[in-house]
Amino acid sequence: MTHVLYNPQACGGMGEKNAREMAEKLNLTEADFQDIVTLTLARYLDEMPAEEQVIVAGGDGTLNHFVNRLEGRLPALPVYYYPAGSGNDFMHDVQERAENGLVLLNPFLEGLPGVTVAGRTRLFLNGVGFALTAIAVRKATGCGRRAGKRSTMRPLPSAGCWDASGRCGRR
Repeated sequence: MTHVLYNPQACGGMGEKNAREMAEKLNLTEADFQDIVTLTLARYLDEMPAEEQVIVAGGDGTLNHFVNRLEGRLPALPVYYYPAGSGNDFMHDVQERAENGLVLLNPFLEGLPGVTVAGRTRLFLNGVGFALTAIAVRKATGCGRRAGKRSTMRPLPSAGCWDASGRCGRR
């Protein structure tokens, strides 16, 4: 069976729709769709039989969420990436490795760089510069709000709202 992990907020709220379209395109007859934001990922992967596979469908934010939810563990089964976000910069970097639109993620999950802010370390598969920019924007705009408008940079719901000091006065 193929387990498809998607971020419902990817691609402007089209994450689940894009993941299901991907499954149709790849003719996945047995697919289990899971919202990656609400999933206890490390345990979910640990309980999965080794002959099964996982596809992470989303964008760069979904990938970074995925690597941080692994809790330092490397998956024993194959994990693939399907670009279903708005930017998909990671796919642009590795597209020559893609087969049927999928890239095997496992080789990229070891030795990831991390950034520690206020005692919290986040790993990055790509986009470290973007993440640091997002922290600065949140600090400058009061966690994404300025003059009543939201910033275009938003965290996954589980990430909360924080700045470079690890605090935020508003949510």
